[in-house]
Amino acid sequence: MDEKLAYRLAPGEAPGTRLLAVARNLCARLIEALGETGASPEERAYEARKKLKRLRALLALVREIDPELFDQENRRCRDAGRTLAPYRDAQTLTRTLDDVSSSFAEGLAPDALAGLRKLLVAGRDKGREETLAGLGAALDGVLANAHITAGALADADWSDLDAAELATSMSRGYKRARKARARLDRHGDTETAHELRKAIKRHWLAVRLLRPFWPDDGKRHERAVREAVDALGAMQDHDVLARALAGQDPASAPNRGLALALVEYRLRSARGLGHMAARLCLEAKPGQIRRAAEASLEKNAARGEQEAG
Repeated sequence: MDEKLAYRLAPGEAPGTRLLAVARNLCARLIEALGETGASPEERAYEARKKLKRLRALLALVREIDPELFDQENRRCRDAGRTLAPYRDAQTLTRTLDDVSSSFAEGLAPDALAGLRKLLVAGRDKGREETLAGLGAALDGVLANAHITAGALADADWSDLDAAELATSMSRGYKRARKARARLDRHGDTETAHELRKAIKRHWLAVRLLRPFWPDDGKRHERAVREAVDALGAMQDHDVLARALAGQDPASAPNRGLALALVEYRLRSARGLGHMAARLCLEAKPGQIRRAAEASLEKNAARGEQEAG
């Protein structure tokens, strides 16, 4: 088993050297997770998607010094993640309905939505063998591509990435998130919200790399970014459930109208919270983020010198 390498910079270590070590370790653990025989296909898919997102976040930080590798492997990881995405929604439906039921428990009759939940579970389990066969094929494809990415990373050299380039890359990613937020403010559609969540999550993953050295006031920024990721995720989950309920036959779906009304109410609330959280976590200027990253990297280098001394 490959030992997990901490997803953060090590004191005094060159940024590019550490990022490449973390990327290689992530890819090795991705391959390991995909081949885990004791885990269910859904669990393997969950772990794979999580590691693919982190790999893409790391690749984005070195796109300026290794553009060819970024273009090839970022696309490969993106396409691999997309093949697994459809298998996430089935688990989302029942979990979100349970959350809605719990929120309105005092005003609902006991088991008011139990019949509808049973219907959703039946729909999820119908043709499960076919679903699992599709997921198995998708996982095999991800595994094959992960080996290709591992080979590309083995040949990579990011030692030329310096602190200024890393700080600039972080601020560029942050700027993309701010542009996505501006689009959401204009359009407000679910797809734009999903793109915003991905951009904010990638920024959060970049901040996590500098966590031990981030300025004290940056801790609040990191929390705000994490809260925005969660709020936009809840918004996406409720939207998935609302669309699924809208497609159900009212005659065969007990209390579908009630459930849809409750979910749409929660969705409106989730949209408000998601938009607010996105504005709060992206209130800093890109230049402020770059300077905070530079200060973190300087602190990291100084810590390394102290430990070496």
